Amino acid sequence: MHMRFQHFVNMGFATKGQDILPKIIANRSDQNLVHLMHGAIALGAFNAAKNALENADMRKENLGPTNYIDKIKANHPVVLELGLEDAHVARMFDEAGAVLREARRNWASYDLSIIALPRAAGGPAMSVEWPILVSPAEAARLTWLLTDRLVEKELDLPGFSVGFLGLTLQ
Repeated sequence: MHMRFQHFVNMGFATKGQDILPKIIANRSDQNLVHLMHGAIALGAFNAAKNALENADMRKENLGPTNYIDKIKANHPVVLELGLEDAHVARMFDEAGAVLREARRNWASYDLSIIALPRAAGGPAMSVEWPILVSPAEAARLTWLLTDRLVEKELDLPGFSVGFLGLTLQ
């Protein structure tokens, strides 16, 4: 089951990954929860990740380094302010995965670039970008393609943007 989950994360099948995420979290005997949270966030499961971390806190689990956990907790108020639902975000991320697969690209890092702006700082707004090994111009082209698809399928959400971050110079 863990291998299938990893495949869904790596290939951008967010809805399928979210479908098995509760079982993965419940049966993670040899999996570090923080590692699984990277996958959960990559699937758009912001609320599920926050809930899993709260449950781990209540059980007094040792989660190891907390920088990623702190990031999830800090961004979650913006998720709530925007009214983001994991299932809807998954459908948006499914489209991002489809764009990457069609372009024969994989994302370059397990860590998405997430910028969250709370209401107190002029938001709410959140931007999520997948780092990919292409030029910034190609990343912008793929982002526009993704945005067009999201609008066409009525999946776009006010204050929430998804796209790609080009990591190469050419």
